[in-house]
Amino acid sequence: MRQGKRMVAAAPVLLGALAAAKGGLQEVPTGFGVPNLIEDQRIQPSDPVEDQLFGDSVSLSGSCAVIGAYADATAGPYAGAAYVFEKTPDGWFQTQKLIPSDISPFDRFGRSLDVDGQYIIISAYGDDDMGDFSGSAYIFGRGPTLWLQVQKITASDGAMDDQFGYDVAIHGDRAVVGAPRADPSGPQSGAAYVFERIGGSWVQTQKLVADDGLSFDSFGAAVDVRGDLIIVGAYGRDEGVTDSGAAYIFRRMGSQWEQVAKLRPADPQVMSAFAYSVSISGDVALVGAYGDGTFGAYSGSAYFFQEIGGSWHQSAKVYSPFPTFGDRFGHSVDLNGDWAIIGAHLSDLQALNAGAAFIMHRPAGAWVPFATVLSSGKVPDDRFGIAVAIDEDHVIAGATKADSAIPDSGAAFIYSADRFGDCNGNGVADIIDLASGFSTDLDLNGIPDECSPVPCPGDVNADGTVDTSDLNVILVQFGCSGVCLGDADEDGDVDTVDLNMLLSNLGCIHGD
Repeated sequence: MRQGKRMVAAAPVLLGALAAAKGGLQEVPTGFGVPNLIEDQRIQPSDPVEDQLFGDSVSLSGSCAVIGAYADATAGPYAGAAYVFEKTPDGWFQTQKLIPSDISPFDRFGRSLDVDGQYIIISAYGDDDMGDFSGSAYIFGRGPTLWLQVQKITASDGAMDDQFGYDVAIHGDRAVVGAPRADPSGPQSGAAYVFERIGGSWVQTQKLVADDGLSFDSFGAAVDVRGDLIIVGAYGRDEGVTDSGAAYIFRRMGSQWEQVAKLRPADPQVMSAFAYSVSISGDVALVGAYGDGTFGAYSGSAYFFQEIGGSWHQSAKVYSPFPTFGDRFGHSVDLNGDWAIIGAHLSDLQALNAGAAFIMHRPAGAWVPFATVLSSGKVPDDRFGIAVAIDEDHVIAGATKADSAIPDSGAAFIYSADRFGDCNGNGVADIIDLASGFSTDLDLNGIPDECSPVPCPGDVNADGTVDTSDLNVILVQFGCSGVCLGDADEDGDVDTVDLNMLLSNLGCIHGD
């Protein structure tokens, strides 16, 4: 599944390189100089277990994060589970562990999931209701205090080994579920199913197939839905070369979904895994190709496509800033408006196979590198970035092999989008101002000092207001030498200078 700034310091090199786009396409170069982001919070399950694959799927919606662990063994081997975390003023906290009412071993519940507003969809592609690995998905709705299972959905024509639920997505009252091993146009040609909430129930309204589907295309291995658009990946599709991949866009026309575009890379490669991951937002689609070999086998890439005048065109191809064979850049992608995140879970940027993710931004029509997303752990084989998501408020990345008290139990890392702001209004993101040295951050709060509220001189008790309580402190300690709370000017003495400082700022409120 899947959500005009002036660059400083690194800008001349970066923008000069971008100007050298080939064939009318923007090709974002490697080695760009952008700041690194380290997480605001590392989150882990309350019941960590080795190799439960916590973090293999992640999704965000406002103050809610959902994280899958499809190898969780609470209900048996590979039965699976998903965890809900909610943001509070004190951070992110686990509020619920989701397990469906009829779960069985090897269901792989949580392999894919998505949350949007009041609903969560979670796949169980190993479910055997219609035969081994026929698959299913579950929809949970937000109740007064907890998320409640409201419906289990399956394909109307489900069959053994369809793997319905290999990928899922939800937006508003619409959901789409991929079944890459379904056989509508030959073995494993694949399909995707659209569900809509009608009269309080989720009803299958259409089965999507490619208009040129062939055996082993794996159509449905990746899906996303946003409004009246659905994108479906078919990474096994042969487009001139074996397994070069393709993605298909469907638009809702009246009561039906119609295929309106087929996306292919301008430079198809054998086994590039193009469309193993997909995301769509507005007039932009993002397609990952973790098997791209431009910088060595499986170094990876990702492609942006844009709708112009009713037609979809490739607008950019992007790579990891530090590409190495085996990075698998593009294994996971997510798009939200003018922001995108791309995972490379086997990147060696911090340590062997520790993983990384990369944020791209479109400030004025062109996609430019914005930040490298890293974890504080720097541990080999964490696989950070195996799943990623971005929304208006946060970024999240999963790391299935990260350690807690239990080795390889997995973790997820959350980053606040507040860091992407421009508090000083100079047209440059704050993190770039800080990274370039344009702004200072002497109090280390992640905010340029020119934006931090100036404390009120004379607020000796540090309660944010200069008032009679501060006056009492100074009067009681008048004449004190050394370390004294009433020493407003911090010169080592409480004297008339401190008293005058307080009186001249009486009534001052911190931040005003």
